[in-house]
Amino acid sequence: MRRSLVRAATVGTGALAIFVTLPTSLIEVGRADEYSFLEDMEAAGFSNEGGNGAEIGLGYHICGEIAAGTSPVQAARELWLNSKLNEFEAAQFVRIAIRDLCPENV
Repeated sequence: MRRSLVRAATVGTGALAIFVTLPTSLIEVGRADEYSFLEDMEAAGFSNEGGNGAEIGLGYHICGEIAAGTSPVQAARELWLNSKLNEFEAAQFVRIAIRDLCPENV
């Protein structure tokens, strides 16, 4: 059985998707799951004026910051200071991004 794996890189405010087909046995737990991310964002009440691509792009941006050494707490603080989100919402956004888009950073 083969399954498609989607990887995305942030480009401006959108996301460029590169599709690669890999055997299911090579797909490890801990891969990015954009569909779950969008579902979890909607369930938490988040929306982005730029649409799903912008929301995913922001999630991957947060993952990149964390991969570069920024703590999740600092990433949430920066999101809070640079958005319309309150502190709780910013922390929740970061938690969801890490869980769904970059679980390897846990």
